[in-house]
Amino acid sequence: MDSLSPSLLSTKSKQSAEELAYAFREWAASHPRTTHFVDDSRESIYEGRGE
Repeated sequence: MDSLSPSLLSTKSKQSAEELAYAFREWAASHPRTTHFVDDSRESIYEGRGE
């Protein structure tokens, strides 16, 4: 637990799992939806890096 910052530790102790899940869903919903295909394959991510 030493590696966690104090702000993360205090947030963890103040919010329930349900509250954290709700906050995450709200955060995710605040971003625009992608309606087109996104190539997130390993090959596309590392393309042009000499692998």
